[in-house]
Amino acid sequence: MKKLIVIVFCCFFLCCRDSSDKENGTGENLTTVTIVPQEPFPVAKFIEDIRVLPLESDGKHLIGAVDNLLFTRERIVVSDQRLSKCVYIFDYDGKIKAVIDRQGRGPGEYISPTYTTLTPDSSRIAIYDNLGSKVLFFDLEGRFLEHKEVSFWFSEFEYIDKDHVVCTTYGADDPGLKKADMQGNLMIFTDGDFRIETGGLRNMYGEHPNFPFRPELKKINGDVFLTPAFSDTVYKVGTGSLEPYYHVDISAIGGVTHMDAGISRDEYEDLVDHNNFFSGRFLENDSFALFIFTENREIKERIFDKRTQKVYSLTRDGKVNNPFRISWFDVDLLQSKSICDNRFVAVVPAYYLLMGYSNCADDYPQLAGLKEESNPVLVFYKLKDPDKTD
Repeated sequence: MKKLIVIVFCCFFLCCRDSSDKENGTGENLTTVTIVPQEPFPVAKFIEDIRVLPLESDGKHLIGAVDNLLFTRERIVVSDQRLSKCVYIFDYDGKIKAVIDRQGRGPGEYISPTYTTLTPDSSRIAIYDNLGSKVLFFDLEGRFLEHKEVSFWFSEFEYIDKDHVVCTTYGADDPGLKKADMQGNLMIFTDGDFRIETGGLRNMYGEHPNFPFRPELKKINGDVFLTPAFSDTVYKVGTGSLEPYYHVDISAIGGVTHMDAGISRDEYEDLVDHNNFFSGRFLENDSFALFIFTENREIKERIFDKRTQKVYSLTRDGKVNNPFRISWFDVDLLQSKSICDNRFVAVVPAYYLLMGYSNCADDYPQLAGLKEESNPVLVFYKLKDPDKTD
């Protein structure tokens, strides 16, 4: 492993309280994904089936940007924390069932909906309001249920189980973290009521670094994953522990997996301009994992076939994709945000579809009537072995 990974493990276990009764990350389930220079592969070769679902609008609340896309057995939950500052609840026909629009400072209201997730039983929507220092809970009909106060600032959180939560922080000397002797940690474990239990992943870059450094946090099919900034390892999060899950070996493409703490902004910009990084973002279903990289500032994707252990380089380049195109939606697979029923799910803005609607009108009649002001369309992808001939 790289130097950074050693630091991550040392910092994590040294700052945990009562670490003797925590799970230790053994790495027994570690999978290595080796990235090598290769010609890009047509995206369409991976696609077996595509389904589209336009999301209805109530005429009052339009989705500006999708930050989190969540699925329960009967509902689809969409959070737009930056633009409309609302959370939308749809059924699987795309019909809008409720909108949580509760900006304010009163009971059941939020100042800033910073992050949205589901409780482990998927019966409640949890909205973190960092400016209000609380997490608000709503049922799947959009009704307010209760709130829980939080004593420190964090950026994202996910439930490991009903009694354990992991949060990623800003790495600053927050008063709440300082009181718990957890200041400077980028990862905090709490109980189900957001009371601090342990912390880890020390911030080595200071309170005002010259580059983004917060770890990536993602929940996929009930499992929580965390990737430190500038790392080559995705960790599976347990109750007070990190277990190596994917080692993304980017050495063959000149990948950088460590950033010196004292690096200047100019040095950082130059490094990013001329090197390759694993962004920490990934998404997986039972058979495939999609990894996102930055290569000389360009977004690049690789898809890993878990069954064959093969890695494929993907591209948005029409010269590669167009001869194999099966749908207007092929390349949108690369911007998938979530997994539902083992399908990758992308969010495509209505205005984008209208630019090429004539190319997909016959295949997707449910898009008829789409307008620029319509809510986005969800696209569900069933993938297949790309080397298998039809």
